[in-house]
Amino acid sequence: MNRIKVLHLITELEPGGAENLLLNICRQLGKKNFNILVGYISGPGTLSNQIRNSSVRVIDLTNKGKIDFLLLFRLIFLMRKERIKIVHTHLVHASIVGRVAAKLAGVKIILTTRHYAYDPKEKSFMRWLERRLAVFNMMTIAISKAVRDYLIRKENYDSKKVTLIYNTVDLGLFDLNGVKESVTNSDNYLIGSVGRLHPSKGHSILIQSMSTVIREFRKTRLLIIGSGSQRMELENLARELKISEHVTFLGLKSPAEVIEIIRDVDLFVLASNWEGFGIAVIEAMALCKPVVVTAVEGLREVIEDGRTGFLVPPGNPHALAERIIYLLKNRDLSVEMGKEGRKRVEALFSLDNMIMKLERLYQDLLT
Repeated sequence: MNRIKVLHLITELEPGGAENLLLNICRQLGKKNFNILVGYISGPGTLSNQIRNSSVRVIDLTNKGKIDFLLLFRLIFLMRKERIKIVHTHLVHASIVGRVAAKLAGVKIILTTRHYAYDPKEKSFMRWLERRLAVFNMMTIAISKAVRDYLIRKENYDSKKVTLIYNTVDLGLFDLNGVKESVTNSDNYLIGSVGRLHPSKGHSILIQSMSTVIREFRKTRLLIIGSGSQRMELENLARELKISEHVTFLGLKSPAEVIEIIRDVDLFVLASNWEGFGIAVIEAMALCKPVVVTAVEGLREVIEDGRTGFLVPPGNPHALAERIIYLLKNRDLSVEMGKEGRKRVEALFSLDNMIMKLERLYQDLLT
């Protein structure tokens, strides 16, 4: 039987939540009934080779950084030539052009994974256009209940055309051999955080909280993984607080590098002001790390407060520091939270679970 051709179209292929999710999908989904192609429309395509290693074709549609007035027509040609049966889009720009191209190419099954709920730039023309073109979708996948509810209540999506499939991690990549046990007896603690350097991720709040943590544990260091426009501002903030020697900006890292870094931290923290899901948090939980995160949108679904980690109010460096210090002082609780976090990931956020649901969804839409 011929395998069904599915085109996953994404804006870019740089390490990030949506992009890492697509990488995990490619590693598993193409093994059975589906022939997966991946196309990206901007950026250098850092994750391209990792996706190709999964025997999935990757198509560079970027036009090498130039304005591409022919992108729509090239996509239509590609979809017709490859006889694409399903177009699955990710992120705003790819969803706009992908839906229109699929409609004009005669592709009947169009769906989108919506990776976010609220964004301060939501009122931009591109986001308005993306919402309007969602009418072309047969289905929209929400990565959390928060995102699903937002789409239905705030953006008036038809509830019958929105389904929940949680973001997941491939637990096969999170071997616990060699993982540092959380919160050792030394006061030379390492705290990790992952996220683009953007106001939405709350790094400034995290850095402010560190000035309090360091007064209690003077050798503590914070490792921040990610890149973005806010880096200089955050570096200046660390200098102003006289803690720059305690804060290390590691820049953009591959998914494999992120896992290796998080293996060695004592505690994981995410201080986001809003979050559709927070895949970096479940990656830390998969490595048995206790976590402290803000009580926003999707993160409230990921964390059981007091059991797998702590939830704190967003924008509150004092509350964040208080919970970090509490976990660093209570080693047994930290270890127990780490173990419970791993169990929660295994139960709710495993890749096998997501692939099964995605395969079923594709088959349902085909029939």
